[in-house]
Amino acid sequence: EDQHFEIPFNQGLFEKKDKLLKEAQKTLEATNADSDEKETLDRAFKFFKKALDAFLGKGAHDKIFGSRKQDVIEETDVLYFVIG
Repeated sequence: EDQHFEIPFNQGLFEKKDKLLKEAQKTLEATNADSDEKETLDRAFKFFKKALDAFLGKGAHDKIFGSRKQDVIEETDVLYFVIG
């Protein structure tokens, strides 16, 4: 969406990464235990929003995705791009 974000490469970045990795593991465990598809997707989208906002700054997720329909593949791709 033609947005520009900067990620400072410092100790804070590694702390955020470690914290989000632990949360991702918990989210995945909860997802595996839950058979409700809607709840699983809601949990995933909350994680994507939190992760992108943590790395790129508050509100970044909304700037990137705006009012578009939520798409797991698209949000996963963006998160992987940011992490890369």
